[in-house]
Amino acid sequence: MLLLNVSDSDRKSDKLKKDNETLRARLHELKIDAESAEKDGEDNKDKETKFQDEDILESQAQIAAQKKEFGMLQEKYKKINIVNDQISGWAKRVYNKFSALTDDPILQKQPDDMVKVFQAME
Repeated sequence: MLLLNVSDSDRKSDKLKKDNETLRARLHELKIDAESAEKDGEDNKDKETKFQDEDILESQAQIAAQKKEFGMLQEKYKKINIVNDQISGWAKRVYNKFSALTDDPILQKQPDDMVKVFQAME
C-alpha cells in the first residue's frame, strides 16, 4: 500500500512537472507575443510621432522661407520708396526751376502728383 501511494505520488508529480513545463512554455510564448505587440504599438506611435514631427518641421521650414521672402520684399519696398522720394524731390526742384524761367501758367501751380509734374514740363 505504501508502495502504491509512493508510485501514485510519483506519477502525479511527473504529470504536474509536465503540465508545469507546458504551461511555462505557453506563458513564455504569450510574453513574447505581448512584447512584440507592444513593440509594434510603440513603432506605430513612433511612426505617428515621426510623421507629425516631419509635418511640423516641414511647416516651420515653409514659414521660415516665407518670412525670409517677406523680409526681402519689405526691404525692396523700402528701397523703392527711397528712390521714389529722391525722384519726386528731384522732379519738384526741376519743376520749380522751369516755373522760374518761364511764364507758362501751367508751371505756376505746384502739382501734387509726380505724373502731373512731368506732364507740365513736356
